[in-house]
Amino acid sequence: MNKSLSWEIPRVAGESKVEVLIYDGSARVTYSSVASLRGFENLVIGRKVSEVPAIASRICGVCSHPHFWAASLAVEQIAGVEASEDTIRLRDVCNKLSFIQNHVIHLGVLALPDYLSREASEQLAKKSLEINTYLNKVIKLVCGRLTSPNNYSMGRFLSDVSRRVLMSALELLKSVRPHLEGFTERVLDVELPNSRDPSPRYVALSGSTRSTVPRGQPYSLNTPTGRFATTLENYRELFNELHVEYSSSKKCLFLGYPFYVGARARLLSALEYNELDGETRGVVASFEKKLKENPYSNIYAKAIESKLMFDSIVQDVSELSSRDLELQPATTRGAPAGLGVVEAPRGLLIHYYEVDKDLKVVKADIATPTVMNTEHVELSATSIAKELLAEGASDSTIQKYVEALVRAYDPCIPCAVHVVKVR
Repeated sequence: MNKSLSWEIPRVAGESKVEVLIYDGSARVTYSSVASLRGFENLVIGRKVSEVPAIASRICGVCSHPHFWAASLAVEQIAGVEASEDTIRLRDVCNKLSFIQNHVIHLGVLALPDYLSREASEQLAKKSLEINTYLNKVIKLVCGRLTSPNNYSMGRFLSDVSRRVLMSALELLKSVRPHLEGFTERVLDVELPNSRDPSPRYVALSGSTRSTVPRGQPYSLNTPTGRFATTLENYRELFNELHVEYSSSKKCLFLGYPFYVGARARLLSALEYNELDGETRGVVASFEKKLKENPYSNIYAKAIESKLMFDSIVQDVSELSSRDLELQPATTRGAPAGLGVVEAPRGLLIHYYEVDKDLKVVKADIATPTVMNTEHVELSATSIAKELLAEGASDSTIQKYVEALVRAYDPCIPCAVHVVKVR
């Protein structure tokens, strides 16, 4: 019997839908955005390049910080601005804070209801919102605000990030630590459905568990087959975005292959390339098999990464608060184009801009984690749908498990839908 199951996905950022095509005893899944085109790449054309980070940070309220930092890296390359070592560490602290805030809300409010009773999921949702309150206070102290950061421009923080400010942030972090540790432990106790990754290729920034906002290009990328240096000249040879007829967002392949990005990719990358210390490595290694084989395990990866990044933030803020900081940027040679590559909560994020002689933008190109993950989402969802169909599962069971799988990737449709294509 041939038929089609189609429904919109609740509890994700933005509007999207899944269609399961069942035919001749097999299945195929497509995942698509249903939002209208938003045109952010076109919005910056003709604008001064210095305005780009503020505009880019409004692509999505959920992913505001990563867009801001990726755009800032590209713009600073164009303007010939080089941030100081202390500034580089501070902006990474800001981005990591947004990671933890994002992971906690996704897990506690959006994802865990797929695996827990209503009572248990409501308790964890309350705990995640409590943690979120603390994190937002820290973000406000250092970064200005969670949505559309306003405390940084062109290699410098705009307000004095003094030792007193950092010490206040450190006290808040110490207060939230036991809450976060209890929350992550509860997430790791959740039993995930069995599934096997049909395409186990990942891409992550080298050293992404240590730094999510790197110094600048060339950007080194870790993959299971080796490292790749990513530059202005070759990034589009590595990442190939494709239009699909059934969606207003794209798909993206790496060297022609489907791949995945995000917390799961970052942890596996760190393991394979020995980027973790002894104790931390042991924690991640204990989940290695599940992380490699099961796409649902991005849930575990987010919990583990939240703890690792929290410890990293505390270490950096503690050290920076112990001395006077050097936050003045240096001047370097500018360029007609700039590339910013950072890690976002959902995975790798790329911003590229070209300018004219008046430093006004003439070309913009943004590749987002959700676009990079889409083909992998479809392959993984197709695999689980075929397995369930072979077991004689009902339509509602197929919908339940496919929907939970999509949510495990934590897609962000407002980020994915940003281009205008003239057909």
